[in-house]
This record gives sequence, C-alpha cells and structure tokens, in this order.
Amino acid sequence: RMYTEHIGNRSRLRFKREDILDLASKMKLNLAAEQIDIVSLYPLRVPVLILLTDAAREASRQYEPDDIWRQDAHRHVTWSFLLANTFGPDFAKQVTDAHEKQEGNTDDERAMDFHNNAIGRLLFEEGVTEQQLPDVIKNHANVIRHPDQVQQRSPDQLLK
Repeated sequence: RMYTEHIGNRSRLRFKREDILDLASKMKLNLAAEQIDIVSLYPLRVPVLILLTDAAREASRQYEPDDIWRQDAHRHVTWSFLLANTFGPDFAKQVTDAHEKQEGNTDDERAMDFHNNAIGRLLFEEGVTEQQLPDVIKNHANVIRHPDQVQQRSPDQLLK
C-alpha cells in the first residue's frame, strides 16, 4: 500500500516499510535494510529498477555466457551504468551500495562488486554509450573479473 507523505508544502508517495518487509518475505526476497528504505522512498522507481536489473542480467548472460565470474563483473558494471544513465550516479550508488549489503558474498566478492559498480558509474560519466558498453566492459583494464583479483590490487586501487 502506498500513502502520501507531507513535508511542509511538498508531498510524495511512499510505501510503508512494514508492507515491503511483508511482501519481500512472501516472495522469499532477502532485502537489506537499505534496499527496503529505497523502495519505501522511491516507490515509483521500483518498476524501472526491476527492468534495469533484468536488462543487466540478460546482458551479462549474452556477453559472458561461459564464465560466471565474468558474467558477475559484466552484470554489476552494466547495472550500475544503466542506473546512472536513468536516475543519475548518486542514486545508482545508493541502490548498488544497498544491494551489496546483503549477506552471502565473501569479502573479496563484495569488494569486486563495489568496484565494478563504481566502474559502471565512471563509464557513464565518461560518456560511454549503452551500445559501446559491452565492448568497453570486455576490454577495460580496471574491471575486476574474478574475486581473486581483489587481493592483487592495493586498497587505493579498489573503487567504491
């Protein structure tokens, strides 16, 4: 259920946090608290968030069908790029950072994901087009393509 929140002379639509938790539980979705906050604050963006997430998954399967780690890298760069292209880099960072707070990844996997999310935002800011993105991701020297590569970089080389 949505409701209208009034702040001074402004109004905006919101979802109740409890409703999101209930729905996520019914759908067996494990959402981090930050993800629930984003859905609550930006309910009208949710359908687009789902479409962009699906597009990034599909692109990663299409361009990296044989390697799950390269697929993971491609998915994160693409997802962050698409979010930045649609909603701006700040919102893209907010969404991807919230996603990375979910449980289930090792420290190196999480560092890889944070880094590749940042690469996606940088590529957007550098003016890479969506059509150029698959080739750029495949050839970009700073994309981390396996969690083992995290330890080969100094902390100041890892983006977040």
